[in-house]
Amino acid sequence: MRGKLNKMSEKRNIRDHKHPDIPSEMQDKHRSNLYKLPRKSSFARVRNRCIYMGRPHFVYEFF
Repeated sequence: MRGKLNKMSEKRNIRDHKHPDIPSEMQDKHRSNLYKLPRKSSFARVRNRCIYMGRPHFVYEFF
Protein backbone atom coordinates (compact mmCIF):
# COMPACT_ATOMS: atom_id res chain seq x y z
CA MET A 1 0.00 0.00 0.00
CA ARG A 2 2.87 2.39 0.70
CA GLY A 3 4.07 1.97 -2.88
CA LYS A 4 0.77 3.22 -4.23
CA LEU A 5 0.89 6.07 -1.73
CA ASN A 6 4.32 7.19 -2.95
CA LYS A 7 3.22 6.90 -6.56
CA MET A 8 0.16 9.14 -6.13
CA SER A 9 1.52 11.53 -3.50
CA GLU A 10 2.57 14.20 -6.01
CA LYS A 11 -0.89 14.35 -7.53
CA ARG A 12 -2.58 14.33 -4.14
CA ASN A 13 -0.41 17.07 -2.63
CA ILE A 14 -1.77 19.76 -4.93
CA ARG A 15 -3.76 22.01 -2.60
CA ASP A 16 -5.39 24.18 -5.27
CA HIS A 17 -8.86 22.97 -4.34
CA LYS A 18 -8.63 24.92 -1.04
CA HIS A 19 -6.76 28.05 -2.11
CA PRO A 20 -9.00 31.17 -1.72
CA ASP A 21 -7.41 33.14 -4.60
CA ILE A 22 -8.24 30.54 -7.26
CA PRO A 23 -11.65 30.84 -8.97
CA SER A 24 -14.32 28.39 -7.86
CA GLU A 25 -14.49 26.71 -11.30
CA MET A 26 -10.81 25.82 -11.06
CA GLN A 27 -11.26 24.65 -7.47
CA ASP A 28 -14.07 22.37 -8.60
CA LYS A 29 -11.88 20.99 -11.38
CA HIS A 30 -9.02 20.26 -8.97
CA ARG A 31 -11.42 18.72 -6.46
CA SER A 32 -12.89 16.42 -9.11
CA ASN A 33 -9.36 15.35 -10.13
CA LEU A 34 -8.63 14.62 -6.48
CA TYR A 35 -11.77 12.46 -6.21
CA LYS A 36 -10.63 10.42 -9.23
CA LEU A 37 -7.53 9.21 -7.39
CA PRO A 38 -7.77 5.81 -5.71
CA ARG A 39 -8.73 5.85 -2.03
CA LYS A 40 -5.81 3.66 -1.07
CA SER A 41 -3.42 6.40 -2.18
CA SER A 42 -4.55 8.59 0.72
CA PHE A 43 -1.96 8.98 3.47
CA ALA A 44 -4.68 8.80 6.13
CA ARG A 45 -5.23 5.12 5.28
CA VAL A 46 -1.63 4.11 6.01
CA ARG A 47 -1.15 2.43 9.37
CA ASN A 48 2.13 1.98 11.22
CA ARG A 49 2.99 -1.68 11.59
CA CYS A 50 5.34 -3.49 13.93
CA ILE A 51 8.70 -4.18 12.29
CA TYR A 52 8.94 -7.59 13.97
CA MET A 53 5.43 -9.07 13.86
CA GLY A 54 3.52 -6.87 11.42
CA ARG A 55 0.89 -6.03 14.04
CA PRO A 56 -1.02 -2.77 13.54
CA HIS A 57 -1.28 -2.00 17.28
CA PHE A 58 1.42 -1.97 19.98
CA VAL A 59 4.08 -1.06 17.45
CA TYR A 60 7.73 -1.80 18.18
CA GLU A 61 10.03 0.75 16.57
CA PHE A 62 13.73 1.49 16.62
CA PHE A 63 14.76 3.67 19.55
